[in-house]
Parts: sequence; structure tokens; C-alpha cells
Amino acid sequence: MPFDDKKPLAVASIVLAAGRSSRMGEQHKLLAQVAKASLVTRVVNASLQSDLVSTSVVVGHRAQDLKNELLGKEVVFVNSPNYKRGLAESLKAGLASLPTGIDGVMILLADMPFITFEHINTLILEFKPLAQRHIVVPKWQGRRGNPVIWPMHYIPEMMQLSGDRGARSLLHVFSENVHSVAMPTDAVLVDVDTPAQLDCAQARGVVTITRCS
Repeated sequence: MPFDDKKPLAVASIVLAAGRSSRMGEQHKLLAQVAKASLVTRVVNASLQSDLVSTSVVVGHRAQDLKNELLGKEVVFVNSPNYKRGLAESLKAGLASLPTGIDGVMILLADMPFITFEHINTLILEFKPLAQRHIVVPKWQGRRGNPVIWPMHYIPEMMQLSGDRGARSLLHVFSENVHSVAMPTDAVLVDVDTPAQLDCAQARGVVTITRCS
């Protein structure tokens, strides 16, 4: 069946923001500021400013603090009661909350401060769910990054995940169906897991040319 490129596609997003950020110590990293906005705010704003049709934010650890931070934004909050069991539980909670009638889902990580709506829209334009290579993955200098768009028919496989295995663990299983999209900066690789990475991200501001290690 040929792909109908005239049909408007509906892609929803899930922002994973439920983790404990154990490597950050007492600080909740998602509330830390980079370029005058918290990490979680930057990612949610990118989602809301893009062509994504909805934004679900999965919360768990210090959920109320995150809800307060995002107060007034047009998002759906999804509680992940089992977030301590690992990333997969939060992913599955988000997937269960998705609206009906969508063609795909973008998995966004709330600790990637340099993702913009332009990155998101570039990936949406490359998303063709009826084509052979239909899992859309960003790349920077040959390295796969985030976020990733998945057609809806992969949700049953995602719902079988457990522990700290996110949807990216399925990319090698369905490698023949992966469509890689080159990105202009390393934003798709930069996340914040440690105080040193936060310091690096804050020092860079909105510039994304060298990955924080």
C-alpha cells in the first residue's frame, strides 16, 4: 500500500519526567535552570510549540513539584505509580494515556534541554508510517539520539518492556525499519544526568556544539 503523503499525520508526545535522578543527589535535576528555564519546561515548551497534536507528561518522583512548575501549560499529566521500578513503567503509563486516532508517538526525555520545536518538526516531516523505514530516529555525526517517533503498531511491544529498558531498546529488534535523520547540532545527544553535566549545559546556554560528558 503506497504512503499517502497528502494525509495530515497526527503525532502525540510523551515526556518522561518521572525518574528519581539519583545521580544528581538531593537536587531535582528537571527543575534546574538552563538558559533561564528549567529542564522540564524547556522540553515541554518545545513539544507545545511544535506540530505535535498533544503532550503528555509522565510524573512520579516529586510529581507535585513538576506539576507546579508546568502550571498553566496545555499538557496532560500522567501519574506513574510504579516509577521506582524503572523507566519502562513510566513509558507504559504514558502509552496508556495516549489519545485515540493518532498515527505515531514521539518519546521525549525531560532532561534534554537543547531539543527545540524545529528538531521535533523535522522528525515529524520525515515520519511516514506506511513506508518500510518508519521508526524515525535523529542522528548527529553517526550517533543515534532522541527523541524517536514510533508508529502506533509498536505499542504492544513497548507495553511488554520492564525495568529500566525504554523504547530505544527495541531499535535493534526492528533495525530494518529505522529511518535515520541527520540533525544540524548535537542537541539530540545531550542529556543531564550528573551535576557535572548540568554545569556543562548551564555553561553552554543555548549553544549546542560539543556534547557534555
